[in-house]
Amino acid sequence: MERIVDKNETYSNRRLSETLEFATRNLQPGPGYHLTLEGVPASNLTRNELEAFFGSELNNDSGAKLELGYDELSKQLVLDKLSFPIRGVEGTAQLIRTDSIGYTPLIEIRGKTFRAASEAMDDETTSRMLTGFNIDTIPPQNTHAYTLWRAELLAQTRGWHLLERLDIPFALDAHAGQMATLMNEEALRPNSFEVIQKRSLTTSIILYPESFATFLPTSTEVPTSYKSHVDVTLETVSGIDNKPVVRQYKQVYKTDPDAAVFGETIYDSRLEAFPITRDSYQSWLSNLQEIIAVRNAIAK
Repeated sequence: MERIVDKNETYSNRRLSETLEFATRNLQPGPGYHLTLEGVPASNLTRNELEAFFGSELNNDSGAKLELGYDELSKQLVLDKLSFPIRGVEGTAQLIRTDSIGYTPLIEIRGKTFRAASEAMDDETTSRMLTGFNIDTIPPQNTHAYTLWRAELLAQTRGWHLLERLDIPFALDAHAGQMATLMNEEALRPNSFEVIQKRSLTTSIILYPESFATFLPTSTEVPTSYKSHVDVTLETVSGIDNKPVVRQYKQVYKTDPDAAVFGETIYDSRLEAFPITRDSYQSWLSNLQEIIAVRNAIAK
């Protein structure tokens, strides 16, 4: 198979990066949308309240990590998870949204997660707490207003990490699911003020346990309820010279779907990078054009 992308930039390289940039431009709140902000400082009042709630001193110099997701019932962004570094130890204080009891408080120390002593925090209290991070009223799906709101929020931080994600399901039944995920990731390095940007499209196939029960391993280390994932990703990374590097890779792994609160545990992960060929170039271009058409249809 002939390679069409090498160390030197080619027309195909530019075409893929430009199409991927267009597909991931101005991602907006809506079904399947997620926004993650890192390095967001809290007001002194909010930090004091959270320290009393968790019984731990929090590191406001690093700032909190806020993960927001689109709630289809209220049709707005809501907090999915808050993670705040604990001063003096390798750990974080966390609030994780649940469907039944509000926000569950957890403490993670050196990779181990524990339920905090405090009671769950309700939605109203959490919304009020977010104002302490200067997150009050989040604009609805409106390109200009939302982009301005996001820029003003990022301007408050000395160094930040932003991750926008849009999940688009294509097929789902009792045996398998197919999904496309668009991602726009930006990070500001606080010392050099250099902005690194990464854009990607990932096509995912997920097989549920019933689909491959006859292929389960005999090892007891992997739950028999695991899901099997195959993710294929096209990615561009650009730095201070604004010249994107295009690459593609595949990740195969398994997850335990029963670990709902603490997050899915990944097993048997394998990552493989491979060159872009004529066939894969045409396939990615076709996928991107389909995704752009879906985004345009959703926006109408």
